[in-house]
Amino acid sequence: MDKTANARLTEPLELFGYIVVRFPNERLLADPGGTAEDILAVLRSERM
Repeated sequence: MDKTANARLTEPLELFGYIVVRFPNERLLADPGGTAEDILAVLRSERM
């Protein structure tokens, strides 16, 4: 997915306060634990 299409999908969510975090499918399948840790790090960060 190109960046423009990605922005069209995520912008409405972000406008309503949602945090959008994307990970490639290959990474999720190869390292689900590491991906979960990255998601938790985002949730704990100051982005919230």
